[in-house]
Amino acid sequence: MLTYDLIPGAFHVPAKEAVFSPSPSVTFDNNTAVTSYDPKHGLIRDLGTGCTVTYPMTDPPCGTFDLYLSLSKVAAQWGSQFFDFRLGEGDLFSVPTECDIPLDSPIRYIADGDSAHTGHWYDTGLFPVMRNVSFDGATSFSVTAAYGAKHKALSALIYPALGDLLLVPAGTSVPVGHRKLAPPAGPHREICWIGSSVTYGHSSCGHYSMADALAALYGDMTFSKFAVSGTTLVNDSPDSYVARMRLIPKDYHPDAVIVQLSTNDASKGKPFGNVTSARAGFDDTTIAGAMETIITYIRKTFNCPVLFYSGSYYESEAYAKMVDLMHQIADKWDMPVIDLFSDPDMQKAYDTPYYHEVMSDPIHPKKRGYSEWWAPKMKEVLDRIL
Repeated sequence: MLTYDLIPGAFHVPAKEAVFSPSPSVTFDNNTAVTSYDPKHGLIRDLGTGCTVTYPMTDPPCGTFDLYLSLSKVAAQWGSQFFDFRLGEGDLFSVPTECDIPLDSPIRYIADGDSAHTGHWYDTGLFPVMRNVSFDGATSFSVTAAYGAKHKALSALIYPALGDLLLVPAGTSVPVGHRKLAPPAGPHREICWIGSSVTYGHSSCGHYSMADALAALYGDMTFSKFAVSGTTLVNDSPDSYVARMRLIPKDYHPDAVIVQLSTNDASKGKPFGNVTSARAGFDDTTIAGAMETIITYIRKTFNCPVLFYSGSYYESEAYAKMVDLMHQIADKWDMPVIDLFSDPDMQKAYDTPYYHEVMSDPIHPKKRGYSEWWAPKMKEVLDRIL
């Protein structure tokens, strides 16, 4: 459990005061469970998909505050988004809360190393959910279990447990996450990544991906991963790229948005659609329409560069066709792309001993695959844009 007396001016709403309707769920060892408050650890645990937890703020403090939510670790490595949020009667939104995996999880990923797995499921960290919020009366903050973590050993999605809601004076430096990372000092560039398992780092130790690798290469870069494994560009479910993109807070100010050309659309046989001369009204239930919807929405909403990236080469006629589609759309919208799939050097490395050292499977890199192989190639394109 966290203590807040070291943060001047902090105000917190204890988890024990939150209101929720118990929902059926499973524990990380796949036993059936129901949402409940755990007084030993001060956490609301075993959330089921759709469960909403509401933190009442009957007498919020005066001033402008940043909001942080205390979260436990999560037993399965699946994505960086778990929840949708709402302040009072405001708009629904979603932000990443990239939780770590505990050492005592029976379903942790160890093929690419185990050094990132530490502690217990009930270890908590603070995750920023809103910035620069002022209150003019009683309100509430709600958290809805929306995306969850999946594993073949589990019969349902699982979620981090919820701790206290913390309000700190806006701009206060707060160590973030389970690793207690310090906020960036000085000027920095913020990159928004939208994607699924490859963007998240599903098969890499510590959910390390190209986002982490590029931030290390640049030194002055921060990032947010809006990533849920198994999801598609095509907007035919609430967790699609398009649906989750529309929940990104409008006051977010990235310097660029980088979108994954999802292999899930290829493997799930999603319709390709067509690139036409239209500048609006796209059919986002097709791959082409979803991509053009994303490009136009990002440019209008965030007024920043947007580009797509493909994964490295693997044997897939459907994904090869998606890469061709990406180039057609890029030409139409004068948009740069990062095409690892067609890169001659990367194609030569396919199925070599080195390839198998750095790739977990034909789609997902290991940590070395991101840091040694993918990120330097991606940086060549980003250097011309950022």
